[in-house]
Amino acid sequence: MNEWFLRTFSSENWSWKIGNGNSIMFWRDVWTASQSLKVSYRRLFSLSHFQDAKLHEMVLLLNDESSLQSELWRRQLRGWEIESLNELTMITKNLRFKEGYDEVTWIPGKGSYTVKKGYQLISNCSYVTTESWLKLWKIKIPRRIKLFYWKVSHNILPTNSLIYNRLRKGNGNCVWCNNAMEDHSHILWSCHYAKLFWKEVEVWWNISVDKVLPNHNMLFNLLNIISDHKCKSAWDISVASVLWSLWLARNEYVFRHRVVDFRSEIMLSKVRSYEWSIKSKVISHNSYRLWA
Repeated sequence: MNEWFLRTFSSENWSWKIGNGNSIMFWRDVWTASQSLKVSYRRLFSLSHFQDAKLHEMVLLLNDESSLQSELWRRQLRGWEIESLNELTMITKNLRFKEGYDEVTWIPGKGSYTVKKGYQLISNCSYVTTESWLKLWKIKIPRRIKLFYWKVSHNILPTNSLIYNRLRKGNGNCVWCNNAMEDHSHILWSCHYAKLFWKEVEVWWNISVDKVLPNHNMLFNLLNIISDHKCKSAWDISVASVLWSLWLARNEYVFRHRVVDFRSEIMLSKVRSYEWSIKSKVISHNSYRLWA
């Protein structure tokens, strides 16, 4: 929940009524017992890769037998931490989601609060449906890139804009152009340096990406440009590779003061996407000439 909200409305005056679980924050909100899970399970919260996950997202991940520890946690869990996780998993297994939004119910005769119109305005957070997130999770890319995608889709990449808004450090401007606030859509899409990347992608794939707007739906709009089933998987991987390359180039400039040549980085992006596609059996080994 937003800090202003918590200061204004004590948890003694409201409670969550679980609907589809897409608005409640799994770790940070008070939705079970009398305190948040980040307080009840401090160690697991500190180790989680998904500290800002929604309730429905995290429940699916915790109960997915195919999920590896390295996908969920920053390191391998120890004995007593596994016991805490088993206890936490038991709580989630008893949950039953239903259609409709999660609701904040005001205890002292205040009635119900509409999450879609109110909660998002108060918390000023991005809204990503569980269905959209699961589509991202199923793309055949390395786990660290899935974590990167999750941060992009939830607008929590550590960009200059985010750091400025939360910590009041720096001025929030783009490290490349210094002409706009550096949020995720700017650094990965709108900045002139990013546009050089995407112009090369248009030539590479013989498509136009001009209709994609620089907003919170940028990622999903990019992925939906190609709908043909035969090309879709390869395109999804290529988008991931390009976005990851842009982020790496940005970090090279921030942390090493090194300007990366975009043509070299584009070639590296093609190599990455080719290797990921081969590993996931999306394309064959003899298709690199067509791929590049």
